[in-house]
Amino acid sequence: MMGAGKSQLFWKLELPHSIPFIFSGLKISATYSVMGAVISEWLGAKSGIGVYMTLASSAFRTDRVFVAIFIIMGMSLIFFGIITFLEKYLVSWKRKEGEKDEARN
Repeated sequence: MMGAGKSQLFWKLELPHSIPFIFSGLKISATYSVMGAVISEWLGAKSGIGVYMTLASSAFRTDRVFVAIFIIMGMSLIFFGIITFLEKYLVSWKRKEGEKDEARN
């Protein structure tokens, strides 16, 4: 850190240590984005899962509403899994630190 410029501090120190927190935010936003899309489809779209749920609900087709809910859950889990997969490979140093801590105990 001695003699390093602001850009060097950012790229070599601050950014690598903030990556786990960035991935935490991405996991949360990925799951909420699916729900946000469905809600926006409820409010003003002409097609999509939200419209399908609205039509099925007004026709008292509860089975179809549950199918749509399971599709939404599946999409959220897929997005969450993709981000978790990327996190494992991009933040491999964090996992190694955790393994060392478990070995000490």
